[in-house]
Amino acid sequence: MASKIKVDQIQTGDGTGTIALQNQLSGMTHASVPTLTTGHIPTLTEAQMPAGSVLQVQTFAITTDQSITSTTETTLADWDFTITKVANNSKIICFIKFNAYYASSATYWWIKAYANGSAVTSTAAWKGNIWTHSHLQYSFSAGAHQQFNAMFYDTTNASSVNFTFKAQQIAAGSLQLWGAGSHQFTFMEIKV
Repeated sequence: MASKIKVDQIQTGDGTGTIALQNQLSGMTHASVPTLTTGHIPTLTEAQMPAGSVLQVQTFAITTDQSITSTTETTLADWDFTITKVANNSKIICFIKFNAYYASSATYWWIKAYANGSAVTSTAAWKGNIWTHSHLQYSFSAGAHQQFNAMFYDTTNASSVNFTFKAQQIAAGSLQLWGAGSHQFTFMEIKV
C-alpha cells in the first residue's frame, strides 16, 4: 500500500533557504502554477516571460474623415494614441490600415509617426517616415480610392508612449482620408 504524508508546510531545518527536489513530482496540473498577471510596472511574472512574448495588444478605429491640403507637416486629427506599457524596456509594434485618395492635383505624399514627440526611426533622410506614395507608381488618376498598409516599431524606453501621426505633400493638392471607421490601428507590446 502506498504511503501518504499530510503536512501544511515543509521547511528547512532552520526555516531558511530552499528545499531541493531530487525526483520529479507527478500529478501536478496547471492549477499548481500561478497565473501570469499584468501591471504597469515590471513584475516577477513578467520577468519570467521569454523574449518575444506579447505583453499587451491595443486596437483602435478612426471615424474621422479629413482633407490634407497643406505642403507642410499636418497633424492628422484623432490619430493620437497613448499606450501605457507593461514593461519599460519593451518594444511596441504598430500595424496600420487606412484609406486615402487625391481629390485634386495628385502628387507625392508621405505619413510620419512620432513617439512622445520624436520620430520613430533614426534614418536622417526619412526620419519617422512610415508610408510614402506617388501617383506615378500606379498611374491612377485623381479620385482613385486606395487602401494602404504600414508597419513600424518603436523602442522608447518610457512607461507611457504617445503616438501621433503627420501627413505632408510635396506640392499643393487635396489628399483625402476617407471611410469612417475604416482606419484600423493595432499596437502590440513585445518583450525584448
